[in-house]
Amino acid sequence: GEGGYLGEQYGALGECPSLRRVVFEEGTTEIPAYICAAGREGRLTGLQEVQIPPSVKKIGRYAFENCAGLKELNIPENVEVIERMAFRKCTGMSKVYSGSTVGSLILENNVFQSCEKLKEVILSGNTKKIGDEAFMGCVSLEELLLPESVEELGYRIIAGTAVNSIKIPKSVKESGEGGYLGEQYGALGECPS
Repeated sequence: GEGGYLGEQYGALGECPSLRRVVFEEGTTEIPAYICAAGREGRLTGLQEVQIPPSVKKIGRYAFENCAGLKELNIPENVEVIERMAFRKCTGMSKVYSGSTVGSLILENNVFQSCEKLKEVILSGNTKKIGDEAFMGCVSLEELLLPESVEELGYRIIAGTAVNSIKIPKSVKESGEGGYLGEQYGALGECPS
């Protein structure tokens, strides 16, 4: 479920500061939306570890938003989609790893937005899409290696990061456009470095 006040998102395990570890049972195919969403204040700061079994194919929207204590994410090989804002504002996360995946991997919009300590991202060679503002505001991110499998890049994927050079693979066929109040941004829009 989801709930909250004034636009805050809370899940079933939101506002549980003593919770350190969440283990999803083997055979789970979907991590529910909002399950650990911690609201605007990031009140699930105690959560340090999430064990996601290889059977998972989908990580729902806002599932771990504002879980500031998470340090690393290992994306299991069967995950096909990580929905929007699933790990947004996980400010303690420093590493995201996606080894070889069985099928294609899609990262929806704002998936890792504002993960301020994120330094290392290793994406699967089967990653097909990186959604709008996926890494926006990851101020510690200095490098993003796009796999040769990526076909679509959303807009402002690395805005507000420390990335100063990026190689766009020849597989990219589509680049998102978007903006606010008539402004237009491409995949690399608003990249000051």
